[in-house]
Amino acid sequence: MALQSALRAPCNGLVKMFNRSILNSLGAAGVFAAAAAFCAGAASAAVYTATIDGISVSDYGAVDPATAPVAPQSAPDSVSANGAVFVLTGQSNWTSVPSGLSWGWDPYGASDTTHQWINIDTSDTTAVYNTSGSTLKIVWGSPNAAPYWGVGSLEGANDNVVTFFDASGAVIGQVGDLDIYNAFNSVTPVLNDSSPGNVIAFQTPQPFASVAFSTRSSSFEFANAAGSAVPEVSTWAMLGLGFAGLGAAGWRSRRVTPRALD
Repeated sequence: MALQSALRAPCNGLVKMFNRSILNSLGAAGVFAAAAAFCAGAASAAVYTATIDGISVSDYGAVDPATAPVAPQSAPDSVSANGAVFVLTGQSNWTSVPSGLSWGWDPYGASDTTHQWINIDTSDTTAVYNTSGSTLKIVWGSPNAAPYWGVGSLEGANDNVVTFFDASGAVIGQVGDLDIYNAFNSVTPVLNDSSPGNVIAFQTPQPFASVAFSTRSSSFEFANAAGSAVPEVSTWAMLGLGFAGLGAAGWRSRRVTPRALD
C-alpha cells in the first residue's frame, strides 16, 4: 500500500541501469551518486495509497499550516437537505455559532488564522460542486466515523462522505471517513481532534463532472488543497532519468580532447 515501495522499485532499477550502462562505459560516478541521492529522497516521501470503491486514494499525512498555500475557497453550487454550508477563515468562534447549527475544527488546526475552509453543518447535509476532472486533493479535517465518533446507528458507518459523479449523474465511487481511517490509520494517524487534518488526494477511474460532500450527524470540515500537487511515481522516475542524462552529457563534454589544427 505504501507509495514508498512503489518508488523504490523504479529507483532501484534506475540505479542498477546507471551502474551497468553509465558507470561501466563512461565512468560517471558523479551521475550515479546524484541518481542514488534523488531516488533516496523520493523514496522517503511518506505518501500512502489505497483503492477505495474503485478510486485511488493517497494520504500525504498531516498538512503543515506554515507552508500550505492560502487560497480562497468556493461555496458549493448547491446544498441539499436540512443543514447549511459556511466558508470560514481560521478556527470558528464557537460561542457565535447560530442556534441549532454546528461548526467543526479548522482542518488546518485550531491555531490557524489565515486559511479558508468549508464547514458543512450537521443534519444529513450534502454540498455539491460542479467541478470536472479526474483528480482532487483536499485537506480533510477531523473524521467523525467510528471508532472516533458515535454509537448506535453511526457505529461502524461512514459519517463524512465524498462522492464522485460522471456527466450523466451516475455515481463513479465514494470515499468515507471510516474508509480513510481503515486504509491509513495504521501507517499515518487520522485524528478526530483540533490538530491539522490530513491531505487526501483522489484519482477516479474516469473523469468526474461533480463532487458531493455529505455529512450525516456531525460537521464535515475540508479545504481544497490548492497548489499541493505532487508528481506521480512515473514522473519521479522520468525526472531522475532526465537529470542523469544531463549529468552524463556534461561529463562527456568535459572529456573531449581538442585536436591540433592541421
